[in-house]
Amino acid sequence: MALRSARLNGAVLPDDAIEKAVLYIKRAQRASDGAFGYQGDNGQHAETLTGAAILCLELCGRHLDPDALKGAQFVRKTYQRSLLGGDHPYYGLYYTAQGLFQLGGEQWREFESWMYATYMKKQQPDGCWNGENGSVYCTSMAVLAFAVPYRMLPIYQRDETVDVNEKGEETGK
Repeated sequence: MALRSARLNGAVLPDDAIEKAVLYIKRAQRASDGAFGYQGDNGQHAETLTGAAILCLELCGRHLDPDALKGAQFVRKTYQRSLLGGDHPYYGLYYTAQGLFQLGGEQWREFESWMYATYMKKQQPDGCWNGENGSVYCTSMAVLAFAVPYRMLPIYQRDETVDVNEKGEETGK
C-alpha cells in the first residue's frame, strides 16, 4: 500500500519494487484454502490478513488475480463466524470490506449486505461500537468500513489511471 501511495503521489518506483511486493504477498498464502498470513506458510493465517492481502494485490494492479480470488473464497466461507467471534474483528471488517470492494461483484455485494445488517445492530445508543481495542478504535474502523463504497481516498479508487497505459489498457502494475 505504501508503494501504491508513493506512486500516486508522483514518486518514481522501479517496476520490480511492485513485483517484489506482489511476490511477498503471494508467498504468504496458504495453498490449501487460500488464506493469507504475515510471512510464508507459518500457520498464522486469518480472515483479517486475507482481506488485507486481497486489497494489496488489487492496489498493486493485480485486479482479479487468481490468488486474490482464492483468498476471497476463503473469506466468504469464514467471515460471518470469524469477524464476529475471532481475533481483531474490526480490523478484519475494515480490510475485508476494502479487499472485497476492490474485487467487486457478488463477493462484495454479499459481504456489504451482511456487514451493514450485522454491524449496524452492534452500534451502541451513544453512536459508538465497542470491542477489543476500545470504542474509539472500533467506531473508527466500523465507519471506515461502511464508507468503502464512497472511495474517499484516491488509493482506494478502482479505476485509477496509474495502472492504465495511454490506450486505456491495464498494465498490470
